[in-house]
Amino acid sequence: MKIVSFNVSGGFYVGNEDTEYLDRKAAERIDERLLQQIIDLMNAEDPDVVCFQEIITSPDVGYIDRIVTGTELKHRAEFELSPCNMVKDTNCGLAILSKHPLANVKKIFLPNPKLSKTTASGNTYYLYDKGMLLADVEMGEKSFRAFTHHNFPFGRFNSTADKHPEVFDFIRQTVEAEKPDFVTGDFNTLNYRELLNLDGYESSCHEGTAADGRQYDDIMVRVGMKYENKVIKTLSDHVMLVTEII
Repeated sequence: MKIVSFNVSGGFYVGNEDTEYLDRKAAERIDERLLQQIIDLMNAEDPDVVCFQEIITSPDVGYIDRIVTGTELKHRAEFELSPCNMVKDTNCGLAILSKHPLANVKKIFLPNPKLSKTTASGNTYYLYDKGMLLADVEMGEKSFRAFTHHNFPFGRFNSTADKHPEVFDFIRQTVEAEKPDFVTGDFNTLNYRELLNLDGYESSCHEGTAADGRQYDDIMVRVGMKYENKVIKTLSDHVMLVTEII
């Protein structure tokens, strides 16, 4: 089975790199180059299941529709979480797309610490909701439980992940209850392995996954699984992670 995890950054941001991140101007429309790159990469890699974070979920935009139409990933589960600050007048969230039927879908919000930040411009921003999406991938006689999530960007709100153990406890408890075969997502902190302390899982990725060269994303698999992993640079500010269970 080949698994992909990919934070597509809400369709690619537009803005001055010198501007405070939260103050950056949202794009008027999606970046067609990134969308086409996603479709091309899915066809080239031919994954069984793809876990997206920060993907545009607004039905009128049809972002996920176009990926489904342009690839073999015909089965889908979506979880709209919040407005998208990258592209004007859109919402974004999580999605699991698969070549195989999906069943037993669960959508779970993370406990929101309700942080806020007022920037030098005088604008005040509030922490958007984040969550987890789970689904069974039914591959003939076998079924695999998929898990993806997007954690909070604590650093953008003058906080740190270790100040919010309740969020990581909640994720750990969900994983222990749901027993997914792999745990994917944008963990949004460098020390997520220590904070989550997931018994029975190991990281398949050990290299930078974001534009700053640090690792925030991962595909965690059950201990003992044999796998091959690679990262693919993209037009998003995150790489695409590919893990093949062999």
